Amino acid sequence: MGIKCGEKAIEQFFDWLTPKAARHPGWFILLPMLLTCMFLPGLWKVRVDDDLNYLYTPINGRGLVEKAEVERLYHMNFSTDFDQSHLIDIGFFARVLLIPTDKGDVFRSSHFEEVFRIHDTVMDTTITWKGKKWGYKQLCAKSKGECYQEKVLKLRDRLDWINNTEHCVKFPIVIHKTNWSYEFYGMSIGKPTLDNSSCVRAAKAMGIIYHLDSTSPGLREPILLWLDTFLETMRTFSSEYLDIERFTSESISQEIERTTLQGIYFFSLTILTVGSFAVGTCLMMDWVRSKPFIGIIAFIGTVQAFFISSGLLLYLGMGFISMNMSIPFIMAGIGVDDAFVLLAAWRRTNLRDDVEKRLTTAYKQAGVSITVTSLTNLASFMAGCITPVRAVQIFCLYSSVSVIFTFFFQITFFAGCMTLLARAERRNLHSVTCLPIPPKSKARCLNDEFFGR
Repeated sequence: MGIKCGEKAIEQFFDWLTPKAARHPGWFILLPMLLTCMFLPGLWKVRVDDDLNYLYTPINGRGLVEKAEVERLYHMNFSTDFDQSHLIDIGFFARVLLIPTDKGDVFRSSHFEEVFRIHDTVMDTTITWKGKKWGYKQLCAKSKGECYQEKVLKLRDRLDWINNTEHCVKFPIVIHKTNWSYEFYGMSIGKPTLDNSSCVRAAKAMGIIYHLDSTSPGLREPILLWLDTFLETMRTFSSEYLDIERFTSESISQEIERTTLQGIYFFSLTILTVGSFAVGTCLMMDWVRSKPFIGIIAFIGTVQAFFISSGLLLYLGMGFISMNMSIPFIMAGIGVDDAFVLLAAWRRTNLRDDVEKRLTTAYKQAGVSITVTSLTNLASFMAGCITPVRAVQIFCLYSSVSVIFTFFFQITFFAGCMTLLARAERRNLHSVTCLPIPPKSKARCLNDEFFGR
């Protein structure tokens, strides 16, 4: 009984709305487009959130609470008292992984000198920001006024220890009992060869990390620019002895963003594929009754719905993630599917009825289907909004609002365009050229005259 009442209410709604669309299609097309123009500038406020800890750590997870407490109790200033062993959040950094091209020992003198040539290149890497030159020494994490330096670089003066049984560089840590200082090599010496005393005798790789000042205000932009320059410098660096792999604190975020931006290319392919499919499936032998542009119109409506929803939420201060770029693909499927349902309902209407009655009948028949599917899609995405992961929340919120506006465009913009196409059909106009087509009887006479029958 409740289902029947719901169907009746939906049918009554479309019985009230669609006659207005049939009488005033211009307003039903113009108003949604004005709405798009109103919210489209909101996209200028977009700033992609790329903090993976913020996006993918559960909001109510105990880890965030404990991390905040540790940071409060053991706060470290990267510009004055940096200590790698006290890191809670690794912050901004650049790292190189150096592997001998012959897969041999990285501690050979020729290879170790090459390590320092690479290190000096990193030290000399500079950028220009706001008319000022910035190098590693201006941006590095410091302790007692000196930039942090990997302990493995200090082995330059003790390189003979590696192949000398009288001395020892223990792995992964060397503790000096005279002052209880230590040197940790666990993150810088890769695949070491150890003797029975855990002393390093050879190694297959070396990693050097360059920590940057992540706590001083105003350094974020130059640091990000320096990291990009670092990656490019290491990419183009030519070494005879070493293969160089590079990585920064922003590499994962950049890869995610780069992969998402590739979706723009696939989105253009989607437009072409969906458009071609929509045009092909909406064609008939009768060029008057064909509706080849129906799918394209529906696709345009879904794109506008995404622009409106994104602009609105950005105006309200919501974050934006790169994953949102996949929403137009989802909305295109929903919108074009609804268009096919409405077109099928339109073709079942009586050809002798006027445009208003045919449009009302079509929407009353298909309206229940597109309304229910829109509500179920909305409910699915709304359920995602209450998950404790921010990335899922943001994606589902944008998708939910997009579903609402996609449905709005189906009952306004699409209805207005459908009315214009229906009027063209009523006037016996060609569905592509919009030129008048003579009736079949007259066309047959013209054909006979042309061929002299």
